[in-house]
Amino acid sequence: MCAVRPTKTFVAFVCLLLADLVQAAADAHEARVHLCSVGIRCCPTKNSPVIQVNGPVITLQRPKTTLSKAFQFAQIHPATAGNGEVHGQAVSPHVRHAIAAGEHVTVLTFGARATGKTHTMRSSDGLVLRAATDVFAVLGETDAGPGGKRMVTVSCLISAIAPPAQSNLTGRQVTHEILLDGMLPQGDVGDYKGGLHVREPPSTGFYVEGLSEIAVDSLAECEEYLRRALRNCAAEEARCGSATKGAPLRVHCLFTIRVRQQSADGERVSDVQLLDLAGWVRDKPASKMAPAPAAVVGEDMVVKAFQRIVGNLETKAGHIPYRDSKMTRLLQSALGGCALCIPLVHIAADNYEETEAMLSLATRLASITCTVRANLVVSSAEVAVRQKRVDALCKKLGRRREGLKAADIILGMNSSDDLLELRET
Repeated sequence: MCAVRPTKTFVAFVCLLLADLVQAAADAHEARVHLCSVGIRCCPTKNSPVIQVNGPVITLQRPKTTLSKAFQFAQIHPATAGNGEVHGQAVSPHVRHAIAAGEHVTVLTFGARATGKTHTMRSSDGLVLRAATDVFAVLGETDAGPGGKRMVTVSCLISAIAPPAQSNLTGRQVTHEILLDGMLPQGDVGDYKGGLHVREPPSTGFYVEGLSEIAVDSLAECEEYLRRALRNCAAEEARCGSATKGAPLRVHCLFTIRVRQQSADGERVSDVQLLDLAGWVRDKPASKMAPAPAAVVGEDMVVKAFQRIVGNLETKAGHIPYRDSKMTRLLQSALGGCALCIPLVHIAADNYEETEAMLSLATRLASITCTVRANLVVSSAEVAVRQKRVDALCKKLGRRREGLKAADIILGMNSSDDLLELRET
């Protein structure tokens, strides 16, 4: 019986496979699997409440009946709790840990209209400004190490839901989602002219092309730019529903504080995302005898996409529709990805239908898992390995190493695997 001698290609394949398995095991060891840290915040109401809070349990009582539903959550903030209390219990510990460990964290507020979402996120003592305090507090407590460098940047993205174009269609029509730079005033430009675009390079994932990312050196400077963004968001929100040409129907605001920390091991990147989603609107079915009102001309694609993503993640569906809106593409790491997600669902204690819908959504959110891990962008050891591989490939292919760029390598139908590897490496 003849022995089969493995080829060099087969040996190389086995080595790569073993290396991938070792790396996957290391990543699994370092990563932490978390459920979404869902918090419920009750807003003050004038009417009689339809909920009762008993520790971690919320009991929802249907009016004029004996029917009730019970929901259980780890974090329930009563109407008497202020922004400082909500921040200290639900947000601050996670943000501080993420900055220290080089991880991503996303805080989002969602709920029905007029339930205090914007006050929680964007007020003078809201989570946006308080998160900046957490970031610089951690950086002040930790040492960058010998030769270490740090950089903090801030950015703001506005997702404006614009009305559909004029057409002869009746009923619901397709609205447009337009991305705007929240660091720049938008209210005096009229039409948006397309807005910013979302790109997806294979190595970095989704990002917004042309979005301002401003480097800040201190907490005071960071707060100054965040307050500017908050004013621009408020101005754009004030235009909603007006007769001004190009005025949006509603807006969503995403604030990002990015911390880059460079050391001998490489560069760690921590993104603190704070998202204020516009209020959820309950779809009321029209009467069979009467047509739909003329004002109903479209729906918020960001909220619809967000709800579909949550539903698919809960059922562990094969396809997650991140691409259904531009904003949800940027939230891919937060919704079932590598970032810790902290949803703060706001409810009105005197409205049964809206409260039931939001508590049901919060229950689905609480079942979503995320694999949180440190984000090491560049490692000195990895760079050294890649440099050696580039030198070996250049020597094999007879190419000049000095000044070589990936864009200089033109691939054709008959290009070799070595040339493709050289361009990618």
